[in-house]
Amino acid sequence: MSSGNNYKKNNKVNEVPFMPVNRLITNNEVEDILKSLAKVLPTGKFTSGSYLEKFEDALSIYLQKRYVISTSNGTDTLMISLLALGLERGDEVIMPANSFSVTENAVLAWGGIPVYVDINPNTFCIDQNKIEEVITTKTKFILPVHLYGKHSEMKEYVI
Repeated sequence: MSSGNNYKKNNKVNEVPFMPVNRLITNNEVEDILKSLAKVLPTGKFTSGSYLEKFEDALSIYLQKRYVISTSNGTDTLMISLLALGLERGDEVIMPANSFSVTENAVLAWGGIPVYVDINPNTFCIDQNKIEEVITTKTKFILPVHLYGKHSEMKEYVI
C-alpha cells in the first residue's frame, strides 16, 4: 500500500488516488512543463531572476493586470494582501470553517481574529447566507476561499 489513501470494501482494498494528476494536466502541458524545468533547474533561480520576471509578465498579460508580484507561498500572499489592505490587530476576518490553516494563520500573524462560518454542503465553500449573522463592528474582511475547483457564491458586501 503506497499512499495510505486506501479503503476496504467487501474485504478488498481499493486504491483511492490522492490527486488525479492525469485529469489536471494534459500530455501537451506535461511536455511544456518538462521543457521549462529543463531550462530553469540548472540555473538554481527558482524564486528570482529572469524566469520569475517572465512568469510575472505572462501572468500580468493573462490576468490583464498592470502589476503582478509572485510570492513563495499562499501564506505570504495572504499576509501581504491583508497588510496592504489595512488589517489591524483586533480586526475580525470572516472565513469558511473548513479552510486550510494558511487562511487562519495569515490572519493570526497580523493580530487579526478569524471568524468562522459554516459551509454550503453542496459546494463545500462558505455559506453566503450565514455571513451576515457573524458581521460585527470589528469585521474588516471576508475571505471566501474558493475550494475544490468551486468558487464561493458571494453577495456584495460593503463593511
